[in-house]
Order: sequence, then structure tokens, then C-alpha cells
Amino acid sequence: MLDKNPGLTVAQIRTTLQQTARPISLRFTSARPTETFPIEDIGPGGVSLDAGHGLVDAAAALEATGD
Repeated sequence: MLDKNPGLTVAQIRTTLQQTARPISLRFTSARPTETFPIEDIGPGGVSLDAGHGLVDAAAALEATGD
């Protein structure tokens, strides 16, 4: 992101990563066989204590980064 736009601040990078993250709906355990548990949304935008803002989508973050 900084290579594409060196003027970005830390706050702008964080916000872009949060806004472009893909939602996560299941939490996996290391139990055998693999078990999954639903992740409950805690607040607006699907932010949860288990998954945060979701899975980082680097391509979407770069696309959202201005020149």
C-alpha cells in the first residue's frame, strides 16, 4: 500500500484494511475431527471478538488505495 501511495498514514492504512476485509463466519478448532463454531457479530460492520474485522484481502486493499 505504501509503495502505491507513500503518503498514506498509519490510520489510513488501518481503516482501508478494516473496510476491505472479508467477513469470517466460522471459527475453527484444532480438535479432531475439525469442528467449527459460528462467530457471533458483536458490533456494527460484523466486527467480532473472534474474527475482528475479518480476513485481510490484500488485493481489495490495494485497489482501494488511492494514487
